[in-house]
Amino acid sequence: MAFIKQKTRQSITTLTNSYYFSVPKQNERWSMLQRNKPILLIAKDPTDANNIRCALDEIGVKNPLVHLNNSEEALIYLKDQSKIKPWLILFELDSHSSDGLNFLQVIKTDNQLKIIPVVIIAESYENQKIVQGFELGIAGYIIKPQNASKITNAIGTIMDYWNLSELPPMGVEKS
Repeated sequence: MAFIKQKTRQSITTLTNSYYFSVPKQNERWSMLQRNKPILLIAKDPTDANNIRCALDEIGVKNPLVHLNNSEEALIYLKDQSKIKPWLILFELDSHSSDGLNFLQVIKTDNQLKIIPVVIIAESYENQKIVQGFELGIAGYIIKPQNASKITNAIGTIMDYWNLSELPPMGVEKS
C-alpha cells in the first residue's frame, strides 16, 4: 500500500494525516479472508441491514452474508451444528436493550464461538457499553455512520483490518 496525494476513483481511500491512504483495488482485496465462511449480521432494522449488504457488495466482499434480526435468532444459528460458523459477526447493538451484552457473554464463554471476532455497530457512543463490550471480548466498536458512503468507508475499514489480521482456526483447542 502506498501513500498518494490525489484521490483516485479506482481505489477506496481514507484521509490520514493530510495524505490519502490507498487501499488495494477490489480485485486485489480479500485474498486472505475466508471466502467460504459467512459474515453474520445481526441488525433489527432492515434498512440498516440493506445498507451494510450494499456496502459489502460495493467494496467487493464475496463472503455470504447471513442477516438475522436479533440475538436470539443469532444464538440459534450459531449453536446449529449443521450451519457453517461465520468468520466475523457484525452486531448492531440496540441501546435500549441489555440482550446484546447477554448475547456477547454467551458466545464469548462458548469454546467453539469465542474465537469469532465481533464488531459492535452502535447508534451512539456509550462509555459503559463500550467498556462492557471490550470486557466481554469484542474486537471493535464503531458508531454507525448516517449516510451510505460513510457506511461503505466504515465497513471497508473493518474488512481491511481483518484482511491484514490472522484469525485463529476454528475448532482448534489451545494446548
